[in-house]
Amino acid sequence: MYIGSTPNPARRLKQHNGSTIGGAKRTKTQGLRPWHMVAIVEGFPSRKGALQFEWSWQNVHMSRHIDIVESDVLDRRPKQNPTRPKNKKRGMAKSLPKILGHLHQLLRSSYFATWPLAVRFLSPDVYTQWQCWSDRVDGLLPDNMQVKLDFHTQGTSIVNHTLPANDMTHIDASYNGIKEHLEKALFLLDDSDIVLCEVCKKQLSIQSDAIVVCSQNKCRAASHLMCLSQLFLDQESSSQLVPRSGDCPACHGENTWVDLVKELTFRLRGGEAINRLLRKKRTRKAKTEGNRKPTVGEDMGNTDDDDDLLLSQDGNAADDDDFDETWIDNVDIGSDAESVHHKTAKPKEKTKPRVEIVIEDSEAEEFDSFD
Repeated sequence: MYIGSTPNPARRLKQHNGSTIGGAKRTKTQGLRPWHMVAIVEGFPSRKGALQFEWSWQNVHMSRHIDIVESDVLDRRPKQNPTRPKNKKRGMAKSLPKILGHLHQLLRSSYFATWPLAVRFLSPDVYTQWQCWSDRVDGLLPDNMQVKLDFHTQGTSIVNHTLPANDMTHIDASYNGIKEHLEKALFLLDDSDIVLCEVCKKQLSIQSDAIVVCSQNKCRAASHLMCLSQLFLDQESSSQLVPRSGDCPACHGENTWVDLVKELTFRLRGGEAINRLLRKKRTRKAKTEGNRKPTVGEDMGNTDDDDDLLLSQDGNAADDDDFDETWIDNVDIGSDAESVHHKTAKPKEKTKPRVEIVIEDSEAEEFDSFD
């Protein structure tokens, strides 16, 4: 078994199986390929959150997020192996029931229980093991968490019968889900000189304030992050630090907190990825303007109608240095995330043949395959 994190399951699976460059060291081990993804935990509000969960799942015996352990099934204490050298680190849990048990506990922990996560099962055998575990414990998953079944029947995906079994290309790893929300927020905050917080009625500082914008299409309400957070918590009568959802004070439409934070984070840190996401609309607008000559400073880049962040036919997403290959570079937690650095070849120099890139992972050195 192998636990890792990635923003793009389709590409990562190809890398682990050696179809594309950038696989992990341990999945490259002779005789263990092909690898199959059997479950995906999705819906994290940030990259750091995903890496925190990954580390906790890999290192349950050290994680502070599990307070109560079902002692008849799990044991957080590292067991001493007399045949293991003292200086060799202990590996992660090998058995599938224990790994699924750790997952169940993490999802129920006080830290992760409020996150709108979902577990997508890609293997019926693994889902059967999950059900067995769920029947043995008293605790249930929080209502805000989902369990999705994405099984494969007779060699094809039930999601898309044109896809082969264990193909990840039907999983949308792009940012298209927040495109309209992001576009509205950028227009609202750029078009208005004075924007008032919908909660405290004070003027918002576009340069310094963390501003969240209502996700409802026709609503133009904007608020301080902390103001709206407290309002949502009051609506829920919750003692938690982070709300789950709430009604907009302007349009009274429901807003999921994680959706508001995703849009805010991407708007502040998306960089060039924002331009690529919105390029499709800019390109179409340029085409409708006929023969107008471009002025200096206009983007004369790719005029493809296809969204740059959509998965292509071969399962690879378009390049996105900020949010894909180097998505872990600015995070201080070790991970299985990709960290490939791209270099541009100098002119008139012979280009050295590319070699397979092997990524050092944070996972334990030992693992078992699951048949």
